[in-house]
Amino acid sequence: MNRPSRGFLSSSGEGDINCFHILSGGIHRMKSFNTKEISHRTCHIMRDERLSRELTQIEMAHELGISQSALSKIENLAMMPTLIPWLKFCSTFGLPANLPLDEKLYKGWTRDKEKKGSKPIRFKPTRGHLDS
Repeated sequence: MNRPSRGFLSSSGEGDINCFHILSGGIHRMKSFNTKEISHRTCHIMRDERLSRELTQIEMAHELGISQSALSKIENLAMMPTLIPWLKFCSTFGLPANLPLDEKLYKGWTRDKEKKGSKPIRFKPTRGHLDS
């Protein structure tokens, strides 16, 4: 049985990333990702989930440990979330972290969003945060 011993990524320089595994039988290409498309998906997922739950940018940014300004930039495709806020987001909303990378998961998520609205979730108040 061939087992991956190592893996590596290569970039075409045009926004595509290719994943490879090195097996005892040679190098095998696994998957190609368009980084621009993945970036857009990631940002749209965050925006759409926030809006469907009727959260403000301030509420969501606080939960993710980032500024409202950073969240605004993410939602407007001006910057990508870093790993920790993305993982916090996925954990909070019950989403798989590979959602923007997996075509089947992403298409299923978009179909679900079109069919039904998500139920609002409310974050637990933290010290110094007053509910209005």
